Amino acid sequence: MSTTQLAAMEIQEPNQTKSVAPSDSHRPLTDITVELVGHDGNAFSILARVSKALRRGGRRDLVEAFTTEATSGDYSHLLATCHKYVEVG
Repeated sequence: MSTTQLAAMEIQEPNQTKSVAPSDSHRPLTDITVELVGHDGNAFSILARVSKALRRGGRRDLVEAFTTEATSGDYSHLLATCHKYVEVG
């Protein structure tokens, strides 16, 4: 890195903190809530519960995308995908 590039970089003190505005990045795509806690933790059961909730919540347009994404990885990915599409309780 040249001296000019180094001079152009903004230097921050290690003790400085940036305030971060709240974002919607962790909010699900829908306002639909699905109770998964205390229910069968089988992957197929979870897929069925969330898919059914999406349909009943009027979001049939998301069911195929949810199913494709949720089944494209392991169990942890399935759960993360559920959180992406619905509020999990």
